[in-house]
Amino acid sequence: MKTMIAASLTALLLPTALVVGAAAPTAAAGISGGSTGPGEPPVYAVDADGLEAKAPHRAKVFVDVPSADGTEPQGALDLVFVKDGGKSFEFSRSYPKQADGKKGVYNVRPLPKGRLTVIVTFTPTDTADPASSDVTEVRVEGARRGR
Repeated sequence: MKTMIAASLTALLLPTALVVGAAAPTAAAGISGGSTGPGEPPVYAVDADGLEAKAPHRAKVFVDVPSADGTEPQGALDLVFVKDGGKSFEFSRSYPKQADGKKGVYNVRPLPKGRLTVIVTFTPTDTADPASSDVTEVRVEGARRGR
């Protein structure tokens, strides 16, 4: 029963994120952000990639939100990690990252080991632009045992 519910939740989450990302006109056209037309506000396209994390139960995700006019967009990132069984883990971060010098690299922990699907959604705070999203995968390592 739990497996059925988890599979249903996963089936609902993944297509929703893909539809939101494809709803942005520039994302569908393959344009990396910018204005959708004269006098219209810019729409951003999210580019996310999973990176290898060296620490156990941790994931690294690289996120870039390019803009055609060269400005750095301000907003919030929602990172949803979905495990194969359907269990999901949600995290929120600000964009652009201010803390350290690694621009666009976000560390997230604690997470269960295994392959996880990551749905990254960028919501701009300074404009009324629609949210944009991307989907990627990461592999989370378990704890290392002493021998």
